Amino acid sequence: MKDIVRVNSYDDSRFSETVLRQHGCFLVDDEPYEVEITGRNEAVVRGKEASNYAELIEWFRFFAPEITAFKDEKGELIVRYDDPEILTVKVSDLQPSQFYVDAQKAAVMEEIIQTEEDIVIQVHPYKGRYISLDGHTRLYIAVKRDYETVKGIVSETDYSIFDFVDEAIRRGITAPKDMVLLEHEEYETLWNKYCDDYFADRIWFNQSDSCKVSVNDEQKEFVSSREKMAKALKQENVMGFDIMHGEDIIGFAMLRKYEEKGYFLWNYLIDEKYQHQGYGSKALRELIRLITFEYRAENITTTCISGNDTALKMYQKAGFIITDVIDEDDIHETNLLLKTEA
Repeated sequence: MKDIVRVNSYDDSRFSETVLRQHGCFLVDDEPYEVEITGRNEAVVRGKEASNYAELIEWFRFFAPEITAFKDEKGELIVRYDDPEILTVKVSDLQPSQFYVDAQKAAVMEEIIQTEEDIVIQVHPYKGRYISLDGHTRLYIAVKRDYETVKGIVSETDYSIFDFVDEAIRRGITAPKDMVLLEHEEYETLWNKYCDDYFADRIWFNQSDSCKVSVNDEQKEFVSSREKMAKALKQENVMGFDIMHGEDIIGFAMLRKYEEKGYFLWNYLIDEKYQHQGYGSKALRELIRLITFEYRAENITTTCISGNDTALKMYQKAGFIITDVIDEDDIHETNLLLKTEA
């Protein structure tokens, strides 16, 4: 995989001014490449190695999925994608996932945008409205010019976007008109600090086919052995996740899909080195969000073996309710259910 970095500067002698203004400049393994938008849905790709174009185009389309036809400098088609469905969305129906707008970027976009048809952004359905996943500077221009609608492409997103939305709402930013215009230096400082702090402290999940963490001897009776987990993870409807904090694996979770929108939390454990530090509850909340937003779960069930009171309290604090308690000769457990807000 190539090391691809998007260039956000407007002043870089390695690139053309036009493409810098379009934010179509990239470094691929430190070599400059350009993707210049030349039409409503077309772009030209330039760079040292044509073999890098395919991966670069995938990166570019993350920011501009409306561009579907890519050619080289000779005009030969590299790849063409199906045109996405483009919606007309009311500006007032958009919930920003960003708090600030860069005044320098806004000044450039003012010159580029001619009509509301030029504003195409990625959106995600949200409580009868849409989250704006990108294009916040363009939305600022839309508000400034009293545009009532813009164009939107419905896109998938990482569930972390909901943290940004929650924070925006906490700050009183519930529509594009509420975003704050900042000078470039202040924008870079405030927005970059918020993003850096958020991702530095974030719990995330890496799909895995084995458990790499350990619990103490007293807890081993409450979780499956590594051998049993490895065997179960070979089943098509079972998934395992390393629980990550930064670069560290701090725990493991194993899920079994038992119906279209139902998942059983089969094993959930925090490595003994990271216990009693708040990771268990924090990671469980993030796991619920992952299952809810990325796997569309409506029901999450789990089981606590009798005696595991710490886990039972943690599940109940996270919103699980007890459905039944089994106390028989060979089974002593509490079954729990969480109905999500998917």
